[in-house]
This record gives sequence, C-alpha cells and structure tokens, in this order.
Amino acid sequence: MERLVLPPGVDAEIPDDPAAAEEFASNHPLRREVRIVAGATRAGCDVLCPAPAGPR
Repeated sequence: MERLVLPPGVDAEIPDDPAAAEEFASNHPLRREVRIVAGATRAGCDVLCPAPAGPR
C-alpha cells in the first residue's frame, strides 16, 4: 500500500473536502511518500514495516 504522510503540525490545515485534502497532501512540501507492507507468519506473529516509497 502506498500512502502520503504529512507531519502532525499540518493537521489543522487539511481541508474537510476529500478531493481538496488529497490535492493538499499531494502538493504539500513536507509530504512523505511511504510504502506500507504488512504480513503474518504461520505462527501468528504480525509484522508491520513502513518504508520510503520510490526507487532504492
């Protein structure tokens, strides 16, 4: 799953309209693009590994 993440300090600036909020996040200079990978072992151990998106 790929997502845009903004720092907590900009929460009050995010528009209520979903389309406007998406545009705001996409164009914000402090945005971070992350790729979230989750999995589980057969033994039931959960794993969550956020990683920066983009070329490595």
